[in-house]
Amino acid sequence: MKTTVILISVLLGTVLNSYSVNAEQSAENKSEVEVANYNNVGKLFLPYAKNNHAYMHLISTKGEYALWKCNSKFVINYPLSNITGKTYNYFVYKNGEFHLTVNDFNKDNVYLFFTDQV
Repeated sequence: MKTTVILISVLLGTVLNSYSVNAEQSAENKSEVEVANYNNVGKLFLPYAKNNHAYMHLISTKGEYALWKCNSKFVINYPLSNITGKTYNYFVYKNGEFHLTVNDFNKDNVYLFFTDQV
């Protein structure tokens, strides 16, 4: 629990420092990411959401990877009980396509990757 709170706090701090998204990456991802406005909100494919899409907030990007958060009330079909977060769930997209779900087993590695500690 303590690790989850620390992870979320650091990720939220990261989002405050990374509000600008590279225009090139946004143009490449428009086929998969429907950008709703300039506040880093997008409607993305999510296999665990009703209608397979959910509105998400961009947390961080690194190369071809992007970390997004989604209100957990939209995540209705996740098959396991180890998904990270109670209010928000976190997902990694690669080149604008769904890549992985942040869960209890990989959250530390995802954090290390997006904070350049790997």
